[in-house]
Amino acid sequence: MRISYQSYYNKIYGGWIGKCLGGAAGAPVEGIKKVIEVDDFRDIMNPELPNDDLDLQLLWLEVLQKKGPYIIGEDLAEAWYNQCWYPFSEYGYFLKNYERGIKPPYSGQFNNSFFYEGMGCPIRSEIWGFVFPGYPDKAVEYAKMDGELDHTTNSVWGEMFLAAIESMAFYCDDIIRLIEIGLSKIEVDSKLYQCIQLVLESYNEKIPYIKVREKILLYYGHPDFTNSVQNIGFIVLALLYGENNMEKTIHIALRCGYDTDCTCASAAAILGVINGFDKIDEELKGLIQDKFVIGIDVKRQDNRIQTLAQETAQVGLSILNNWYGDIITDIPKTVKQLKWSNNRKIFIKVEYINYPAVAIGGACPINIIVENNTNAEWTGEIELLNLPLGWRMDFTSAKITIEEKGCVVLKNTIRVDNAQKNISDKNIIDIVLREANGKIITYQFGICGMLPVKVHGIYTEQLEKEPDMNHPSPHPEGCILPSVECMCNNYVSLDKQYIDESQLFSDNYPFENIIHAPEDKIPFDSMYSVEGPICYYCSFDIWSETDEKIWIVVGNNDGFKIWNNRNLIMEKDEIRYWTPCNNAEIISLHKGKNKFVLKLLRRGKSMDFSIGFRKFKGKHFHVNRWITDLTYLI
Repeated sequence: MRISYQSYYNKIYGGWIGKCLGGAAGAPVEGIKKVIEVDDFRDIMNPELPNDDLDLQLLWLEVLQKKGPYIIGEDLAEAWYNQCWYPFSEYGYFLKNYERGIKPPYSGQFNNSFFYEGMGCPIRSEIWGFVFPGYPDKAVEYAKMDGELDHTTNSVWGEMFLAAIESMAFYCDDIIRLIEIGLSKIEVDSKLYQCIQLVLESYNEKIPYIKVREKILLYYGHPDFTNSVQNIGFIVLALLYGENNMEKTIHIALRCGYDTDCTCASAAAILGVINGFDKIDEELKGLIQDKFVIGIDVKRQDNRIQTLAQETAQVGLSILNNWYGDIITDIPKTVKQLKWSNNRKIFIKVEYINYPAVAIGGACPINIIVENNTNAEWTGEIELLNLPLGWRMDFTSAKITIEEKGCVVLKNTIRVDNAQKNISDKNIIDIVLREANGKIITYQFGICGMLPVKVHGIYTEQLEKEPDMNHPSPHPEGCILPSVECMCNNYVSLDKQYIDESQLFSDNYPFENIIHAPEDKIPFDSMYSVEGPICYYCSFDIWSETDEKIWIVVGNNDGFKIWNNRNLIMEKDEIRYWTPCNNAEIISLHKGKNKFVLKLLRRGKSMDFSIGFRKFKGKHFHVNRWITDLTYLI
């Protein structure tokens, strides 16, 4: 499908205007989970705030300008790690994983059991739709690659869904048809697909949009305001009920609440592409003065939306006309096409069969895949270097031959000796390929050391409760038996000492088992099948190279106490929905060994408990990166 350069550029410009306008409208009320009672978004909008919805796409554009369409996920990941400081939520887990050598797609899956469905990647979809107009499958392919940096499942599908819509919006102005195209690119049995179908059906039944909002939350609501399923439901709702009116569409998305900067921006971006810059109301365009604010390290000639549109159009036409022929027509002489070459002739990647983590005395099977993208056979030697002391592999070197356009899969297993007394959180291993002519190709990947948590005991007691004397007894006369409730249930208390807790600080206190935790969330329930209320006593030791203040960040669904070097540092007697950041405290690590003792309650059906450490630089933990240079002792 052909499109003139002027029409292409005009629609890109309109899309970026919509993105910036919607983001500025929604940012001031982001995170409010009730209906936003605002009559006019102009009353609250703030175009002076940087917006991560746009920031990372500016970075992706920079990567595309340098490398063209031959990028892989690791190109995006490297740029992000070096140029984007944002450590929030799933962004923080991506940075933590990537710093430990865990590349995409594992960087979005591993140790990310809460924020993996956030809006952080669906909001990055526009760039892919804009550089692949009329080629939704290509837009979806790159959106998937992008989304897997820091997400998985519904969030990745969400970015794919929006990218397909934004790609076809250059040629189609029928919102329902665009939504159907987007749905055709995602999993039909996913929550996201079902949520969007619910919105479509409700719209066809002429249910008022505020009632549809209630239905989205009833069936697909999530306590995280950034969760993608409910928020993309709001985007679709706003597009349908907005009746192709930019102001009305933003207003509806805003009123729905939750991740408003994202929902308003994505819905308005799609309308901006459909209508183009020229058809957007001049008063609306004037609200943002054709500029945006950048919050990350991206160097640009200016911060004008017009310049962003010109650069995006230049990249898009350079890709399309190079790959598919003269798709963009009537190109002005002042617009120069970019040229790139694919220099990635030999490509290395690592697959983790289970976790990208290993325990003392454990094993981590991997596949090392070497692809030959050339038209000639490749012969050389592979070598694995920088293995930590006490670690072994099935092989550390081998000669390989790869046929043209082929690949080899080398199965290997990393093992850690039982005799090891410590294991580092971060372990980077080098892969070196040596060709016969002496050329060297290098690659790095990481294996996390699992935290060894010693379980010292599990305790419970029978629930005791006085019977209600106003009720008949359930037992025969003369029987002195507990109530039926007490016979069927147990009890634990955070205040009761089930053992002499002061003894737990001794290195010689006996333990029942060691749970090796690959992620921050400690898998207690996978080790023990005991049911009912219980109290765990456990401990772990961490070695620090320096005296330093850090954040300890705890996710819990029940009560707990934590001691650090004999000092009680945290105590919460609460039952909560688990998130990885329910509680946090500033603590001091000593240079050398630091002992942590935990008392954990499980009064419900399952135990959800996580513990992680973030840097402290005088700021809230949310804006500091996770620590990855600790060593765990056993």
